[in-house]
Amino acid sequence: MNSYESSPVPAAMSHRQLSKLLQTASVEDVRDEQSEKSPLVDELRAWAEATQTLLDSMSTSPESMTSQRTPHQVMALGSLRTHLLFGLQALKAASSQ
Repeated sequence: MNSYESSPVPAAMSHRQLSKLLQTASVEDVRDEQSEKSPLVDELRAWAEATQTLLDSMSTSPESMTSQRTPHQVMALGSLRTHLLFGLQALKAASSQ
C-alpha cells in the first residue's frame, strides 16, 4: 500500500485528477444541514414570531400607541415599527439565499 492509498487526502493532485473528481462529485447542499443544526436558526425563528406578534398588536390597536403619548413618543414608536419591518425583511432575504 503506497502513501496515496493510505491517506484519504493526497499530498498532491494533478489538474486532470482534480477535474475528474469535480465532474464525478455528487452535489450536496451543506447549507441546509448547517441551518438545521444551528441554534441561531431557532433563535431567529423565535425572534421573527415575537416581532410579528408585536407588529400585529401595534396595527390592531393604534389607539394604544397614541393615547397619552407625546408626539415624539409616537414618532419613536413609528420608527421602531419601521425598523422591525426592515429586520423581518432582512431575515427573509438572508434565509432565502
